[in-house]
Amino acid sequence: MADQPEERDGLFEGSSSAPIKERSPDLRASIVVLAASRTRRESVTAALPDRISIESFSDVDAFSDALSGNVAVVLLSMALSDDKLLRAASRTVQATNYTRIGLLAGDQESGEDICVPHDEVFHRTSDRETVQNRIKRLYVRAYYDATLQRYYTVNLAAQNRRLGLDEETAADDDRLQKLTDSTELLESHLQRFRQYLQPGDLDAILTRSERIESMLSNVKKEQDPTVRGLPQACPNCGLAWDEWHGSRLEAGYEKIGADTWRCTRCSNVIASDDPDNYRIS
Repeated sequence: MADQPEERDGLFEGSSSAPIKERSPDLRASIVVLAASRTRRESVTAALPDRISIESFSDVDAFSDALSGNVAVVLLSMALSDDKLLRAASRTVQATNYTRIGLLAGDQESGEDICVPHDEVFHRTSDRETVQNRIKRLYVRAYYDATLQRYYTVNLAAQNRRLGLDEETAADDDRLQKLTDSTELLESHLQRFRQYLQPGDLDAILTRSERIESMLSNVKKEQDPTVRGLPQACPNCGLAWDEWHGSRLEAGYEKIGADTWRCTRCSNVIASDDPDNYRIS
């Protein structure tokens, strides 16, 4: 569906003077774009809603430094090398539970078979309005997920507080009143988000953790270094290259050039694709 009803799109308008419980949620989280091409970064940024803060990067490390709990969506260009694309997506998943990952596919890229954790694929051939509305919904999905978890936490705290008070003291308890007000506000935000989202979006939110875990599992299975003509461990320091080592060491090796790889622990370099003729530097 390319168009959003006019009243729904008010979610991305400016601040309201309505009473606090009737106001739209304050959407402050940013969108981060990673693409090697400056033209690509600028065209994507131009297609995004004006109200949302946008950051764009060409370097994976600079991109990773920008990740935080205040990033709702990252958009990764599939023109990046497979290694860089995987590093960016994996670091996003490790940095935050709520940030959604969109892949920016070019004219020749389907995005269907790529083994990178992601939520959506955006094609260059899609019209600008369709892409913008899909990115908006992806952005709201991140907010809905985070708000829902916050709602559960605050609502549980309110219930526990209420159980510890008798009826008379509960009526005058400031802490309980603040928790109750927060619960009602969060519930109103969830209702507002649901008005904006489509049924498929809600299903995607509920099943996201399972899908991302499945994608990560497939990535780990396909990180067999022998497929690339590499040994199963670094010849210099012995770090296993057929295991996932987390956000710092990742797969244990990274591609730095044509048939050239570097150990992520000791930084020694292996050149040449012939397993019997590795050159260590």
